[in-house]
Amino acid sequence: RELLEEAVQLLALGLDCFDHSPWTSAGSSPQRPSLTAAEVLHNWHRRPQDTTESWQWQTLPSKDPGFGSSLCRVEIGTACIDVSTGEISINGMESSAYLQQCGDSYSSWRRIRLTQQLPERREQKAWILHLTPLAATNLWHLLHILLPALARHDGPDRQVIIDGLDDESFAKGAAIRNRLRNSVAWPFLQILGDLIILGADGVGVRCYDDVWWGYDATTLFGRHKGHLSHSDTHRAVQKMLAYLAGDTPTEKHWRPRILLIERPPPAPRAVMNGEALKTLLETSFRPLAHWADFGQEPWRSDMRQQWHLASASDILLGACGAGLAWSAFMAVGSILVELLPFMQLLQQQLCRVRPGETVAWDKTPMYAYGGLSRVTQMHHVCIIGLPGPNQDATQQSLGMDLNTWV
Repeated sequence: RELLEEAVQLLALGLDCFDHSPWTSAGSSPQRPSLTAAEVLHNWHRRPQDTTESWQWQTLPSKDPGFGSSLCRVEIGTACIDVSTGEISINGMESSAYLQQCGDSYSSWRRIRLTQQLPERREQKAWILHLTPLAATNLWHLLHILLPALARHDGPDRQVIIDGLDDESFAKGAAIRNRLRNSVAWPFLQILGDLIILGADGVGVRCYDDVWWGYDATTLFGRHKGHLSHSDTHRAVQKMLAYLAGDTPTEKHWRPRILLIERPPPAPRAVMNGEALKTLLETSFRPLAHWADFGQEPWRSDMRQQWHLASASDILLGACGAGLAWSAFMAVGSILVELLPFMQLLQQQLCRVRPGETVAWDKTPMYAYGGLSRVTQMHHVCIIGLPGPNQDATQQSLGMDLNTWV
């Protein structure tokens, strides 16, 4: 029982990796892998409340999706969704009572209800799109959902149903839609069409003949959760650009060649010598260089101006943070320069510099902004900062690295 509890906690971080591990994948029998994440979760849910009571492990009939398949997207078929509670009822599911929810750096699960009887009166098409509160309020996290979703979007005839926002950390009930309207996600979600937001839009059950779940997740953090081709990525970006430019005047705007997105103290991951950096840009690159703090007004509340300034630049420079996500809209071949805090261990994930060096050019294609640069066909330059006044450069520990992010 204790082992099962530990396994479930670990699956929340790498559910997709579990099903692609050699010892869980199908060997001689392609129809039956030795163990799946869905089976682990299924039996964990069946465990008795009494910790001393034993129970029989129940196997699930399932097929190995095979490496290269997306576990984050499922064509469910016939299903009903309770708009108020978010409960999903599915007819004809073969394997388990869970669907996988994929985010940018995690996987979790969504329990569903299996039933053999669904109402005969149903609408045609729907798409259940899982959106976390973090993705709704942060452009970097939002791109992990929007890029693959817009690449797959096939027109307004499929009703889009937003799942995942009925959460205390975001809002509850009718307040969910109001909070979403004021978020960075709302303008982009409009591209998908009219939205039903589970937990926010009244009561009742909606049933459909053809339901999609999820999306082919982008691989930006080194884990396999499907893939997104360059052509799919650019098609999605063009849809977002068309929306952003929809009411923008056609006359030419001044465009910087180098843009610094400021992040002054006391912001997390602040550039401590930011003023010296601006002086360098002003003396060496004026009038080609410009800088702006997107976390402050007037930039903070003007998303279109953020987009215009960043997307028109040839080189985008700034500390690791959501503002760098605007690099997805820059031209192919542009350069993103990511400034990172001093790290001893995590640089192998976030900035793969060689021993003794602090700069890496296109060396981190599977993580964070290096991963985003890869799918959008840009160059990624990362620079590791110097130790802070209270840091010991000779110490190496994950805890120390994480503490440098403040």
